[in-house]
Amino acid sequence: MKSPGLATPTPNPDDASADLTAVVELAATYAARGAVVDTVELGDLVRRRRPAPESGEIPDVVHVLATVDLVGGNVVIDSGATPRGGRPSGFGLDQLSVTVLGDFLATMSNESFGPAVVVETPWRPSRAESARSLLLRNVLGQALLGLGRTEAVLCTGGASPVRQRAHRQELADALVGRADLAQVAARIQTGAEPGAELEDAVSLLGSALFSQRSPRTLFAVGCR
Repeated sequence: MKSPGLATPTPNPDDASADLTAVVELAATYAARGAVVDTVELGDLVRRRRPAPESGEIPDVVHVLATVDLVGGNVVIDSGATPRGGRPSGFGLDQLSVTVLGDFLATMSNESFGPAVVVETPWRPSRAESARSLLLRNVLGQALLGLGRTEAVLCTGGASPVRQRAHRQELADALVGRADLAQVAARIQTGAEPGAELEDAVSLLGSALFSQRSPRTLFAVGCR
């Protein structure tokens, strides 16, 4: 995976309510596999500033780790939500619309499409919330693809913290190893182990790949 391998929108680090633990862990997961990681503050995107990656190179993947919610009839990425529901900060700079994310991708490409996107949502405390999160996440993936800013969007996440951590490591292995996203999606969907908790199994089976191409013609990540 060329440098940087990853760019990920993050909450404002100066916000006392922001939990950056998962983002730090995500970045470390990719970095341990040789990818160069840049993080982008979410507020910069909402304020329509277009920060370039610190390394000065275009990433292969933008990995978004955040809750997806419905606000005013619009699906948004919400880094201010908590795993158990509720929002410690008000509506505004901790939310990212699909259009803003698409504009961000457009600034990170010298080709027809910007980087591939992974949308990962966290565990939710109830089955109803898990189902709602899965549906909204996949709606966002389809909407983002429809903007024409990326070739493919992989929507995943929602398993229990321990299972999701293992799943994220497998995902990073596949992406850094230049597997194509169709292969990655297939591995995720067939990764539910016998006897797994229902929420874990559904989160894996409900992972979805949205692509501008037929899955059989997708390029490996970083090989466009």
